[in-house]
Amino acid sequence: MKIFVVGGSGNGKSAYAEKIAASIGGKMIYIATMPIYNEDDWKVVERHHKLRAGRGFETLERPKRLEDIPDNNETVLLECMSTHVANMMFGDGFEELKKNKETDWEEEIWKEVEPVFNRNGSTIIVSAESGYRIGSADSSLCLSAYLLVIELTGENVCPQ
Repeated sequence: MKIFVVGGSGNGKSAYAEKIAASIGGKMIYIATMPIYNEDDWKVVERHHKLRAGRGFETLERPKRLEDIPDNNETVLLECMSTHVANMMFGDGFEELKKNKETDWEEEIWKEVEPVFNRNGSTIIVSAESGYRIGSADSSLCLSAYLLVIELTGENVCPQ
């Protein structure tokens, strides 16, 4: 199962994605992409760890590359795709791509994310909203309280 959860800052999309992961069951891996540059960043990361404590997640900090992601049928929650894309384009660790003015960022982002997306277990990807309208009223997309959940196998998993 592949699920994408998107919404505005602080609207509950992470907690919602965590509930989805728990409902799937099995081993749960939380991939955290927030880079840590200062003490304030550490406080945010510590707060996130405390919020997830006791919920059964193994946390992998991946602020640069999405590497060494388990592929043994676990449920993986990637938090946050928009942060990871910003890390790639503006953070440390992708200097060779930034130097090349011909870099096809869409292709490079897909190369980075594809192994996570195409793994054997369930994958839940959380991202900040882009501000663009997605889909139409009769589409298979469901917008509920600023949370957009797309079940990439075609089933509607939005709460009623």
